Amino acid sequence: TDCRIFPDHHPYTAADAESLARWVRDLRPYLVVTTQKDLVKLARTELGSRPLYALEIELAITESTDRLQQALNRLVEGTPGLSRAA
Repeated sequence: TDCRIFPDHHPYTAADAESLARWVRDLRPYLVVTTQKDLVKLARTELGSRPLYALEIELAITESTDRLQQALNRLVEGTPGLSRAA
């Protein structure tokens, strides 16, 4: 396994995409995986003749929602211009 890391919110250029494609051609992996938001930014279905897949990340809060709500309420109360939803 190998990886390339770009900063969050990176604006991919044509040069970035070509660099990634060369890297993939050299590695010859079965497939390539990126985040869903970067797949959209790259706007392609393959890199270096290999399929490009997106990892879908989802947040699910399964317990202790009271503590989360309290933290969010404190954040909203301390931020000018925000108000709590009714």
